[in-house]
Amino acid sequence: MLRALLLLLAALSTTTGCSCDPPPPDVPLRAAGSVDVDVSGTTATLTVSSLDAPLRTLQVDVAVDGGKASSATGIGPWNVVQAGLAASPENPAGGPKERFTLVVADTRRLPIGDGALARIVVDDGAKVTLSNAVAVDANGTKRLLLVVAR
Repeated sequence: MLRALLLLLAALSTTTGCSCDPPPPDVPLRAAGSVDVDVSGTTATLTVSSLDAPLRTLQVDVAVDGGKASSATGIGPWNVVQAGLAASPENPAGGPKERFTLVVADTRRLPIGDGALARIVVDDGAKVTLSNAVAVDANGTKRLLLVVAR
């Protein structure tokens, strides 16, 4: 009898202690601002705007239709950390590309604010499209950037 009572008590304690709540939904990342590109002749200028806070770094995928990109440089205090457009011993496959990922930051850790960040040299008549834009804000949080289509 005591054994049956202990088994019943053990069964009841395990069923009442179990919580079957569903997991909380994923919280979508809030956009930190927007990024766009303006092509004029052979120069494509990458610009960020409407930032709600300064950024540490920005990463965006770049597609060049009707040509190739041959170089990317930072504007102002910011540096192009990665684009894969320059051939080097570490990156022998560098050189003009139709698709690449551009990363902009500052080696001195200056915050990125609204304005022009980088210039990309493209073939005349090429169309530049941005996608998958993300950034890291001053707190180290990964944030999305809205891509503005022109």
